Amino acid sequence: MFDLELSPSGSVGSMASPTLGSGVYADPWTRARGRAWLSGSRSITGPREENQDTFIDVERFNLSLNGLSLNGEDADEVGLWAIFDGHRGMACAEFLKDNLQSYLQAALAEVEAGSSADDGDAAMAERALGRALGQLEAAFMEQGKDSGQGGRPPNLTGSTAIVALLVGEQLIMGQVGDSAAILARGRVAQALTEPHTPGNPVEKARIEACGGWVTTETELFLGQVHRMDLRDARIRDKASEKCRVVTIYRVCGQLAVSRAFGDADFKNFCGTEPIPEGEYYDFPDGHCQRFDGSLVSAEADIRAHALAAGDHFFLLACDGFWDVVSAEECVYFVWERLRERGVEPETLRRMVTKDVANAVATDLADLALRSGSSDNITVVIVFIDDGDGGGAMPSLAI
Repeated sequence: MFDLELSPSGSVGSMASPTLGSGVYADPWTRARGRAWLSGSRSITGPREENQDTFIDVERFNLSLNGLSLNGEDADEVGLWAIFDGHRGMACAEFLKDNLQSYLQAALAEVEAGSSADDGDAAMAERALGRALGQLEAAFMEQGKDSGQGGRPPNLTGSTAIVALLVGEQLIMGQVGDSAAILARGRVAQALTEPHTPGNPVEKARIEACGGWVTTETELFLGQVHRMDLRDARIRDKASEKCRVVTIYRVCGQLAVSRAFGDADFKNFCGTEPIPEGEYYDFPDGHCQRFDGSLVSAEADIRAHALAAGDHFFLLACDGFWDVVSAEECVYFVWERLRERGVEPETLRRMVTKDVANAVATDLADLALRSGSSDNITVVIVFIDDGDGGGAMPSLAI
């Protein structure tokens, strides 16, 4: 049922709007399975020295079936988007970006081979996404054992992942770590994922069952105010709200995420040999120096969400965005930016171009930076509509 086309290596696999002539452009929205979509993306370093985020923005992931045109109304295409937030180096995040598409292709073939006639494409894609993410973890942990240069093994680096796969009316989310996604249903924000942090009671219990522990530290967010753009009235209001104490939870006093790819030194303990205290394990007094299992898990949460009338866009972002921008503020801000361009829900399909989508993503990243984010910031926004609209449209000025 699926015949996938891989995007070129890199972060963006979507297509620019082709010119038809005299300032008129072909419809840039992808249409398939009764749904239309158009995405924009932006990743910035922020105040950090290096951007360890990578992302995938692929609006047209697979070829059509039975020889139908890729640009036809009935083309059998899906959309694929992902953000990988790396830590302790770039190797893991880069591996995930470079290999997700091929692993998903292989997993879809495996799932389809074992499926029944009653299995729909969305159900198979959901199973395939979970399988692909598990296989990516196994491959990176194995391939990253040896640095080849006598240095630090690459599999000691880590990365979170948030993946969205749009298959008709089904939005399939894969989540490992503390990035998050929301859906704008009308002008209301709905969470699509639940971040994996050591402060989550379920995650904390899992860590402690492995022999680990969770530390807490407090930080006065007032320390971030010097990075905020206080010339903006919106940001000034946020500054007064942000003068509060923030609690940060860490696995064994180190990682602030409880699920991630890589991080080999936090995984696969046998529980039989004592672990000497070292760089990563400063054991509390009297604590057993044995771990059994994985303190940090790469098990993905896979969830399918049925889209409905009034769903206008969904958004993926790393923790560097969500640390300083709420879901409600995000949705309000997007509609504010769209209204400035004359876009309302009923004209979304006709007036949002690729340039507009990328501009909104850029504005969102800038909002997080001006709101005092201390991290890399990556945003992917996907506008969605029913598949009935279309036709040529004029280029819109940004």
